Amino acid sequence: MQSNLTSKWLECIEKFGSVPSKVLQIGCEGESLENRFCERFPNLTWKRVALSSGVRGVSPSPGNQSLVMDFEGNGLESLKLDAATRPFDLVLIDDIYCHIRDPRKLLSLLNELMTDSGHLLAYLPNAQHFSRVQSVLSGNWNPVQSNAKHGVTFPELVKSFLDAGWLPDLLEGLWNDVVDIPIGQALVNAAGTLGISEELARLQLGRSDFWVHAVKSNQHTEVRNPMVPLSIIVPANRDWQLECNLLASPGLQEIEAEIIVVRGASSAADAYRQGASQAKHPWRLLIHQDVYIPVGSGKRIVQQLARFSIPSQRVFAAGFFGLEAVPGVEPIACRYSGCVIDRTRRYHYQENPTAISLDEFAVAMHQANPCQIDPNLGWHLWATDLCLQTKLGYPNLSIPVLSIPIFHNTVGQYTVPNEFFMSGAYLLDKYSTLNDVPTVCGNLIRDATGNKRFEEPVRIHGG
Repeated sequence: MQSNLTSKWLECIEKFGSVPSKVLQIGCEGESLENRFCERFPNLTWKRVALSSGVRGVSPSPGNQSLVMDFEGNGLESLKLDAATRPFDLVLIDDIYCHIRDPRKLLSLLNELMTDSGHLLAYLPNAQHFSRVQSVLSGNWNPVQSNAKHGVTFPELVKSFLDAGWLPDLLEGLWNDVVDIPIGQALVNAAGTLGISEELARLQLGRSDFWVHAVKSNQHTEVRNPMVPLSIIVPANRDWQLECNLLASPGLQEIEAEIIVVRGASSAADAYRQGASQAKHPWRLLIHQDVYIPVGSGKRIVQQLARFSIPSQRVFAAGFFGLEAVPGVEPIACRYSGCVIDRTRRYHYQENPTAISLDEFAVAMHQANPCQIDPNLGWHLWATDLCLQTKLGYPNLSIPVLSIPIFHNTVGQYTVPNEFFMSGAYLLDKYSTLNDVPTVCGNLIRDATGNKRFEEPVRIHGG
């Protein structure tokens, strides 16, 4: 079993397309992993860290350059001196992570020790696996017993990583469907009462572990840059989702944003209208309740909006993930732009000055924006419509996509709902001269006979 796991570490590393030269191993498999890596990658420099207090039953051996770390993550201070002259380019960490009382502190330190192009690979047990839920329900749960692997949930992992300056991505995980297990379907149904889609519940409950790959966000907030005040408008229908995501966002707390919660709105236009009527500030951010804004991202958002407030910029709206058109390519092809962790997947692309489509999870708009959200679009495609309104009606303006880390912790289904198709048909009718409208989810097509269809996924240039 240990040999198979060692091989898996190597298999994952080889997906990165780079050769490590200096490795920091936190926990993992003792010397066996180091030996296999050194065979595969000669001339490696290797540091190993064990957890103290006997939790893992691991004691560093003399002469193997091991360090001991406590529950608080203390004991790694000497690594700062070591990394000052030659930082690490690979960190490996296993379920030791789950025993650390403040994972953000450990992750922040690891971020300091890494090269800007370095990689972090973690192998962690999933706290949402049905077997752990079953243990809680049966009263057999003891997360502090020796060698207990109580795990971590992926959403909480993403938040910790983002707050510490990392961009995580789920590489893979061991998964078995739970619907044939007696308790499995009942748990899926219970998740449904919270508004969690069956697809997502089955994935979360059936995944026993996950391999996480993270890279540094390499984003730094310049404290001297000007900022603008911001009003947050959030349509809400699930308090638990609002409270554990948007309202828990340190990125909003750091800018003391005005937060306006709108309930019972009939459309995105209605939600924005209600929120704007209460907003104190010219810049408003219409945002989903399932969005988490990490440490530093709030300041970067208001600093970017301050830059757009200069009249010469001609910007009255901005998104955080979207598409830009690739010039000279027919049929229309696009590139992604922006930075978001969407559920478990990392999308990390450059900023784009002119979007042709935006994801609606977060869109900033100035009160002077001449373009308005169309209430006929309901909750879908209204941000793509803003891009079309701007392009066709106000060609001297632009809608950029910012590349600022954000977590879209959605619990909905993985397929677009019927309401999306209705909005898509309306959008094609609204722009009768357009026969191919790219959106983040796919292309809205009108053929030569006038029939409308939706093609998934969107055509990405070179992808």
